[in-house]
Amino acid sequence: MNTLQMVIFGVVILGSLAGLWLATRNVKRKRRLPFQDRPDMSEEEFFVTYYRDASITKETICHVLKVVANATEIPATKIRPSDRFDRELAPVRGWEFDDGLAEISWFAKSKMKKAGVREPTQLHTVDDLIRYVALLEIQKGKKRGSGLHP
Repeated sequence: MNTLQMVIFGVVILGSLAGLWLATRNVKRKRRLPFQDRPDMSEEEFFVTYYRDASITKETICHVLKVVANATEIPATKIRPSDRFDRELAPVRGWEFDDGLAEISWFAKSKMKKAGVREPTQLHTVDDLIRYVALLEIQKGKKRGSGLHP
């Protein structure tokens, strides 16, 4: 390969990387667009507003919020219990296979395995996920207390 070919190859590679970076940036912006006008809500406000009277620990709620925020790249301060995984948190059209929602599924499956639950359940909203994880944590505690879990 001569010098000119190497330069052309380098320019093509750099151009491709720049195009991919711009496309990814645009997708992230599109995904966050519906949330931009939502007021920020701290973890404390989220807990008090939506779960104060529920028998779910603040730690569980905040952990689930962080998992959803990391997977979707939506700030946790913008996420609400009513957000649906197939609507508000759905992947941008055309980027379904490069989306973090699979991480949420893996998270739920990991919690199920630790609790000894084999039956999957349909989780449509962030609230569904929070309540399901809380239930699995209770079941995990019962399993541990029964002597079945080391």
